[in-house]
Amino acid sequence: MKEIMGSTDEFYLKISSAVVANALGMVIEIVNKAQSGLQQNRPKLLLLPNIVSNAVSALNSMRSFDMDAPTKKRYSQNKSSIKDMDRQLESVKSLIGPTHSSPYTTQSTEEDGAWWKWIAWCAFILYILYILVS
Repeated sequence: MKEIMGSTDEFYLKISSAVVANALGMVIEIVNKAQSGLQQNRPKLLLLPNIVSNAVSALNSMRSFDMDAPTKKRYSQNKSSIKDMDRQLESVKSLIGPTHSSPYTTQSTEEDGAWWKWIAWCAFILYILYILVS
């Protein structure tokens, strides 16, 4: 679509921004949900570093999309916050050391961020259908 319409085309930019905004909202929701209730559910804390690390991977994948100014600003602000959280969690993990690692954590891979691409394409198709039906 980008090659046909061009990266500055208003319609293309709206669609691309909508896809990023939708995926960004989902990533934020996942991170917020992972943080909620940590006081009452201490084992949940063991899962937080992996969730945040995967969120950073997903956010890094989103940067290849073209975005309008408001979406780019929201993306940058949230990416910065989540990356800061990831750095803090990595610092804590390095202090604790490998002897206290959780059986619930897994190694991050390239595939960890792939789930958002599927969601983004679904959102894109739904948006196109919405435009065509309107």
